[in-house]
Amino acid sequence: MKIIEEDLVDWEPLLMRFQSSSAITADRLNALGKFLENWFQTNSDAQRADCDIRSWNVDASEMLAACEHLTRAALRRLTKALGRSFPEIDSVRIGIAFDGVPSGLDFKWIALTDPIVEMDGTPHTVGPFAISKFQVSMGQFTEFMSASGYTPDCDKVEYNGYLESHMKLNWGKSPKTPVFGVTFNDAEAFSDWAHVRLPTEIELHAFFVHQATSGVKPEWGGECWTTTLNETGNHILRNGPYPPTLNLPIDHFRADLPANHYEYPFPVFRVAKSLEV
Repeated sequence: MKIIEEDLVDWEPLLMRFQSSSAITADRLNALGKFLENWFQTNSDAQRADCDIRSWNVDASEMLAACEHLTRAALRRLTKALGRSFPEIDSVRIGIAFDGVPSGLDFKWIALTDPIVEMDGTPHTVGPFAISKFQVSMGQFTEFMSASGYTPDCDKVEYNGYLESHMKLNWGKSPKTPVFGVTFNDAEAFSDWAHVRLPTEIELHAFFVHQATSGVKPEWGGECWTTTLNETGNHILRNGPYPPTLNLPIDHFRADLPANHYEYPFPVFRVAKSLEV
């Protein structure tokens, strides 16, 4: 049985989608569900050295399972056992796929044209603008570094190649993952190269409110850089998406960081552009 890795595999619980090139009857789906439940329970009880299963969930109707702390060795044993009992299952896709994440400079823009935005009970006037739906990805930032010869600030402090190794260690190998751990200077340099700009705090806040009220479900959160400074000269970052009810104090989603910050909380960024009236 073929194991296919999606964009994010280093995440708990591990999602597994079982696929078949032929139709599977309801009886076989029911048998698959019972097989998976029994396999997870048996291997969890056995406390094998190559298996540290903590919890699991099975939806046989969708041929989907999720399991915490499933080692690669245990996954290989599972697929071999499945292959013997369910030869009609050809492959298993593990992890989470990031659908729609662009590459290069093909940003997916969200246009916001309402001139009045309320924040902390105060109305603010903003011009029409567009903001990238997704944070700038590691793939996009890598393309920028390759094309321009740019060295991110963290590489200058830690060691050459730190950003890329840090990303792979903590968030996996997918180029679609947001680039976590960039400074304001890094984000601004990318924006200049891509002929876009960073959003203001009001613009970023307006975008997160739009997400919460429109039902958009982004795949990642994270503190995003803005060009807005606080009274001490630090940049204001906002973390989103906001919860749909917006029932938490707005400062719960705010962080003030110096422009050279790249360690925890690891900043990310979106880009913006002004729209003509």
